Amino acid sequence: MIFPRSLECDRLRVHRNLLVALLLQFLAMLVIVEPYVTHRRSPSYNDLDWLCRTLLTIKMYGQVASIMWMFVEGLFLHSRLTCNVFDSAAPFKFYYSIGWGIPGVVLGSWCYAMSLYHHEHCWRHYSRVSYIWIIEVPMLLALLINLLFLINIVRILVTKLRTNDSAETIKIRKAIRATIILFQLLGITNLLVAVNPGPKLEALYMVTNAVLQSSQVSGHKSMLKQYLGVCL
Repeated sequence: MIFPRSLECDRLRVHRNLLVALLLQFLAMLVIVEPYVTHRRSPSYNDLDWLCRTLLTIKMYGQVASIMWMFVEGLFLHSRLTCNVFDSAAPFKFYYSIGWGIPGVVLGSWCYAMSLYHHEHCWRHYSRVSYIWIIEVPMLLALLINLLFLINIVRILVTKLRTNDSAETIKIRKAIRATIILFQLLGITNLLVAVNPGPKLEALYMVTNAVLQSSQVSGHKSMLKQYLGVCL
């Protein structure tokens, strides 16, 4: 599908914001796990309660922001395919309020509740406290809506493919390839690790979450490279 130059630029702007959110989460996670990986005994951020809480907040903010920008990706693509409004500019003020504003409100509310009612050092075991749903519910809603976007987008793609004269196997292959790309782009795989299952499966949860997050960063970096230079 060929988009006009302005839409390619809009899509690139959305990709860039999504990549920034993913990198913010990834870098914060690297700093958080570094003392546990290197086993160094020198002073670390864990010695200062405010510092480790700040790092955790930055990591969680990046996580929520990445999900919200994935939602913006789905909203942008779905609106372009269904409404077919190619001559209008994307409402980026609205997109920024979703991608960066909603995570700020969510994390502000979560930090306020945690500071009042959860007094453990560095907010340890934060995922086992009920206040984690302040963060989980908006992410789950965004991912579920993106799943609905995905279903409708695939339906539209399959309908468009059926209008072509190519062989049925080629059509199916194209639809499957588009679905796999959209699964990663819209963050649907995050539904697999949206909720921490608890201490018994926490190790598996952490490994699966880390693999999915790292694959999303590398995947979105490669997708961004495809669009570099479009708006120059």
